[in-house]
Amino acid sequence: MAASLGERLRGSSAPCGTGGEMDDATKKTVIDLLYKELEHVRRKSLMVDDFFFKLLSIGVIPFLGILAYAILKHELRVVVCAVPFLSILGTLVVAVLSVHYSYCGSYGSFLERRINSLVGTDVLIESSFGRVFYGSAFTIVRVSYVLSFLLLLLLNFLAWPLIDHMREEFLQFHPSAPGLVAFSVRHFWPLTLGFVGVTSSLCLVTLYVSARRGEALASRDLLFRSVPAARELTPAVSGGLLAARPAGALETPAPAHSNSA
Repeated sequence: MAASLGERLRGSSAPCGTGGEMDDATKKTVIDLLYKELEHVRRKSLMVDDFFFKLLSIGVIPFLGILAYAILKHELRVVVCAVPFLSILGTLVVAVLSVHYSYCGSYGSFLERRINSLVGTDVLIESSFGRVFYGSAFTIVRVSYVLSFLLLLLLNFLAWPLIDHMREEFLQFHPSAPGLVAFSVRHFWPLTLGFVGVTSSLCLVTLYVSARRGEALASRDLLFRSVPAARELTPAVSGGLLAARPAGALETPAPAHSNSA
């Protein structure tokens, strides 16, 4: 069936998704395929949600408890030295999850536009609601990101004097430490800031490249966003998507004629 569908799409004079010369059976098959792909994207988004909550419950909250206990126990205060590096790794993990969210949102919007284009009306508008509740400038999601980042900076700022105190104690009681260990302790903050600079630069470059590629895909998508006239579609095209709409809801109203004519 895949070969037959491909032959039908190649034989169409209009691009896939525009509803130009495709017959109703082909349109229905394409809609079914697109909707299955949309369901796959939604399941992927739910998997990212699940991983996010596991990260908070298994990684972040226990680490904060261990850190508080280590501050009270002098022999465990060396754990505080790991705060800057764990903060960077945690930020990278959140960035990767955010990219997954962006992928699901962008690809889901693309699939919705394809389905709406074939059906002839906006039957799927989840992406529009998503932009309102998640993608606007001031939402609880963006506020949570900002507050979490500020809390992370505050935690590292508070750990700074304690880390410096442990560095001085280490150099005082271990004057014959190996050269690499002594060098790392003496230049702890320059090495940490250098690590932050390198990882941040790599992240920004990859995000910029991904954004440019996304813009290229979006510009290609704009070429195929013409919506077919609703009167050209039959109920077999929608595959049940429009069954709940009243009869005649998709009909194009006839132009009103003036009596003076």
